[in-house]
Amino acid sequence: MSTVTLTIPVSGNPFATFDIVLNGVNYTMQFNYNFRFGFWSFTLSSNAVVLFDDVKVVQGFDLGSEYKNINLGGRFFVQSLSGDDADPTLNDFGVGQDKQLLYQYESS
Repeated sequence: MSTVTLTIPVSGNPFATFDIVLNGVNYTMQFNYNFRFGFWSFTLSSNAVVLFDDVKVVQGFDLGSEYKNINLGGRFFVQSLSGDDADPTLNDFGVGQDKQLLYQYESS
């Protein structure tokens, strides 16, 4: 088995929705930036069924860990390219930015 890590293509747009395939399953991801409190969150759904709802995007944490009953076969986490351990902000999160959202799973 080998570990596979995918970069989730977050655009940095404060309100974005896109489709993505993870482990051969089609999902829709919706990202929102909360301007009032200064944080990102995301919702993950499949076939119009919400699996993760409004998960706050923070570093140092398996972002789906509170959804133990849903087995995606992997985990979401944030990685900073610079080593900064602060949570993502409006201006440093997404493809080409310092903070990246990653999805990691084991492949046979």
